[in-house]
Amino acid sequence: MALKRQQIIDAIVTRLKLINGAGGYYLNLNSRVYDNRVPEYADNEIPAVNITDGDEESNQELLAGSVNYWYRDLNIGITLIVNGTLAAADVRKGIADIQLAISTDLKWSALAIDTIWTGTTIDRNQEEKKIMSATVNITVRYSTTEWLES
Repeated sequence: MALKRQQIIDAIVTRLKLINGAGGYYLNLNSRVYDNRVPEYADNEIPAVNITDGDEESNQELLAGSVNYWYRDLNIGITLIVNGTLAAADVRKGIADIQLAISTDLKWSALAIDTIWTGTTIDRNQEEKKIMSATVNITVRYSTTEWLES
């Protein structure tokens, strides 16, 4: 059985691949969505999105019945990398695209209880002043049976 955490990351990758410049999306990212890629990108690989899962917090709660469950809050960063003279405008468009894609199903086809946007940061490459990135931070809350990842 696949780990629920991995299933959630896979669902996010799949969803962000729908950002294709059509249907309300500004950018075309569908072939450049990555899971925990080392951040070295060639010019022809940008714009791109890299998804990184990080800290996870859990708490135990006894739900109805005799099975103990953990609620897990998985922190995820979705980093958009763009370059060129329109970098700032593209970052803003990319943030909107990511938020639109996520908003279509906050429960990730019943894998999660909810998804919460926790903030966005924007960074600039100060040497080149061409490459910019933005990280959309979300927390995905899901549940598992205690001590199990499924």
